[in-house]
Amino acid sequence: MIISAGFTITKAKMMKLTRGEAIDFHADHQAKPYYNDLLEFLTSGPIIALEILGDDAIHRWKNVLGPANSSVARTEAPDSIRAKFGTDGIRNVAHGPDSFASAARELELFFPSSGGRGPANTAKYTNCTCCIIKPHAIKDGLTGKIIKSILDGGFEISALQMVTLCFLPSFDFSSEGMGT
Repeated sequence: MIISAGFTITKAKMMKLTRGEAIDFHADHQAKPYYNDLLEFLTSGPIIALEILGDDAIHRWKNVLGPANSSVARTEAPDSIRAKFGTDGIRNVAHGPDSFASAARELELFFPSSGGRGPANTAKYTNCTCCIIKPHAIKDGLTGKIIKSILDGGFEISALQMVTLCFLPSFDFSSEGMGT
């Protein structure tokens, strides 16, 4: 649904939030009656953070998500992500920032520009292997189908991260290449 809505996913990372990270993430909801339930839910298992790019991304993403309460979304926006996959106002599948400032703050939390690591990943490192989804499959919008087929095959995905590999031409360290 993300790709078909005209967005590009440029970063992705599976992680497990600590209570402190969940508090930082949803500081704006602190006065809400459901705040503690929200924190408990956000820290109950892994989450996947995505950087989604597209024209007017914040507004358009909110439309793709639908109303925050999934029950309301099923009535008001039946084709939305929350209507199709959510269960209520807390377990509403996905989040979307309400402003550019919120988006910048949230992206910095999950994908720090300072070179920091952000929240810990969820990798188990035992009895596991590595899967790399190659660029053509990502460009063709096949990532979700590939992940679904891995899960349908009985595998568990314990960690996920999207990275961009850069090709750098090799440097000639021979004496001629060094200018000596």
